Amino acid sequence: MIKIPGRKSDPHVTINGIEVDVEKLRDSSVSLEEYKSVRANTDGFRALTSKLCLEALVYSVENNLKNCRREYESTYDWSLKNVIVPELLKRLEERSMF
Repeated sequence: MIKIPGRKSDPHVTINGIEVDVEKLRDSSVSLEEYKSVRANTDGFRALTSKLCLEALVYSVENNLKNCRREYESTYDWSLKNVIVPELLKRLEERSMF
C-alpha cells in the first residue's frame, strides 16, 4: 500500500465508480477520461499522480493551479503558479499531440 509521508489515512480511489488499488496501476496508464471520473481522498489523488498519462497530468496541474490561493508576487508560490508552471505547461502542450 502506498503511504504518503505525514498522512494517517490510506489512499482510496474509484475510477468510473470502481474502487482501484492505485499501487497496481501502471505508471502513466490512467487516461484523461478516466481521470475525469475519479473520486478519491487526498491521499488517493497524491498516489494517483504518477499513474496519470501526460494529458491527464497536464489537466490535473491546470485544475490545481486554478484552485491555488493567490500569493504575493514576491513569493516562490506566486512565481510557480503564475510564471514557471504555466510556461512549462505551454511547452509540454506544444511538444505533445493533445
